[in-house]
Amino acid sequence: MQSVFERFLEQLSEGVDEVDFHSALAYVSSQFDLLAFAYLSLPPRPGDKP
Repeated sequence: MQSVFERFLEQLSEGVDEVDFHSALAYVSSQFDLLAFAYLSLPPRPGDKP
């Protein structure tokens, strides 16, 4: 399991776009036999710059 997370983190750190992010998520979800993978994205606070 540690090697799965290590590779996942490597893919995230080396990724440059959404396709790389998608590939990293697809890899980790396939290694754990997950049918779907969700992540939480919080909206910016009012008044914060994007």
